[in-house]
Amino acid sequence: MLEKMIGGRLNRKKYIMYYLAAIVASVVAMMLFSAAMMVTGQLENMEQGGPMYMGGLLIGLFANLVTACLGIRRLHDLGRGGKWVLAVIVPSVLSFGVYFLDSSLVTNLVSALDIAVVMALAVMKGNDGANEFGPAS
Repeated sequence: MLEKMIGGRLNRKKYIMYYLAAIVASVVAMMLFSAAMMVTGQLENMEQGGPMYMGGLLIGLFANLVTACLGIRRLHDLGRGGKWVLAVIVPSVLSFGVYFLDSSLVTNLVSALDIAVVMALAVMKGNDGANEFGPAS
């Protein structure tokens, strides 16, 4: 299953479309979760460890996992792998971890780093033809 998630290549157009779909899906999931919590009267229960907190945490973790996998496949299209995967994973982990911090400066810097990586992957042209990660997509 891991090979299916991070194996192969992803061209620019598919990367952008899948990334946007992942963001929309996570926003819709959070809205549906919030609506369910509102109906049950637990929406205000945001303390750490509460159901609203844990639901948001799980949705955010899943969204970061999906976008990191997309970034890895995009790097494969650029002919990069191995240590370059950290260029995708580190900003994703930091953006998820910053959820626990109370510093707006750190939050803004991490968000800028994450956006810069996504934008770079979206505009860089992939390898023409096949490379070590598979045929051109």
